Parts: sequence; structure tokens; C-alpha cells
Amino acid sequence: SIVYGAGFAPGGMVSIIAVGAADGVDKILAGGEVNASGAFQIDVKVALDAGLYTLIAKGSSNSEATAPLLIADK
Repeated sequence: SIVYGAGFAPGGMVSIIAVGAADGVDKILAGGEVNASGAFQIDVKVALDAGLYTLIAKGSSNSEATAPLLIADK
């Protein structure tokens, strides 16, 4: 899955975190660099149980964004 975001500090780093995904503990899924426009595109390999999660994109300059993530059974 690809996660997109914008509004972050240009050239900074961002971490993609699934809230409470590992037995109630937050799990870092991926990280990457923010481009010169303050946007990012990160390919995330998700190995989570089916369910609804909250993703947080946390930037190195303390910026933050959230989004829902639905993992469905096949």
C-alpha cells in the first residue's frame, strides 16, 4: 500500500505509525523523506490483522497527520 501526505517541512523525515497495532502498542510501519514541496509518498508493507486502524504520519519537525486504515479479510 502507498501512503501519501503533504504539509510537512521540506527535506524532513516522516514516520508512518499504526496506533495500537501490536497488541495495543503503536507500531512503526515505514519511514521516508519529505520532498522539497513538503509532500511524501511511501510504500508501506502492512502485516496487520484485519480491522480498522489509525495511521499517524509524524514529521521530524513535530508536524502530524492522521488517516484511517482498513485491513480486510480476503
